[in-house]
Amino acid sequence: MDNLKVILILIIAIIVLIFGGIFLKVVFFPINSVEKSIDMTYDITDKTLDGENAIYNYEYFKKQEESIEALKNKEDTAKEVIVEFKDMYGKDGTKYDRETKVEYSRLSANVTALKNQLDDAIADYNAKSKMVNKNIFKDNLPTNISRAWYTSKKLRNGGN
Repeated sequence: MDNLKVILILIIAIIVLIFGGIFLKVVFFPINSVEKSIDMTYDITDKTLDGENAIYNYEYFKKQEESIEALKNKEDTAKEVIVEFKDMYGKDGTKYDRETKVEYSRLSANVTALKNQLDDAIADYNAKSKMVNKNIFKDNLPTNISRAWYTSKKLRNGGN
């Protein structure tokens, strides 16, 4: 009978410990979550404002803006080459001989490739510009770049 009481007390003690542990987790879970959130926020802020990261992000936006402008200039030049090509060989592509058609196709593919590269570079700039931990490093660069932005920039700079 004494062994039965000891076993019963051990079973009750184990049940109390299990439910007590569950109760403590439920009670202290919100406090633990808040503490982890604060730690995570501090880590993100610390990594974002780290000197090397700040310089990297600042330089990224400066380089990307220049890269986008260079791609836009290349695209404009490629379009001018097609206009000159049409002035030389005529606007009606159905009258081109085989070699002329191949050359026109190559020039057109070049314009398309440059347009796609430019669109990708603009999309990347705009995506990073919308990231909270990146956009603080843009300095006085535009928040959002578009093809229209470059057209108006060119007009403001007198076509240069």
